[in-house]
Amino acid sequence: MTVVLHTCCGPCASACVPRLIDDGHEVTMLFANSNIDTREEFEKRKAEAEKLAKHDGGLMGTDPSGGGTPSKARHGLLAERS
Repeated sequence: MTVVLHTCCGPCASACVPRLIDDGHEVTMLFANSNIDTREEFEKRKAEAEKLAKHDGGLMGTDPSGGGTPSKARHGLLAERS
């Protein structure tokens, strides 16, 4: 079975990916986290997720909306708190 696993960083998937692969699943990590404040932090987390995918033999895709820009939902929450 093919599994698409939402991943916001490498560590969050480090236990899941090997276990799913060991159980015979084909794993594709979908890296997405619109709550990251800076593009630099987004790229750092993405790089760690890519390392994990490469190490474990999984595939990885990235949310094209990227990071470093607050999501509309988070932006609205911050406005409510002001």
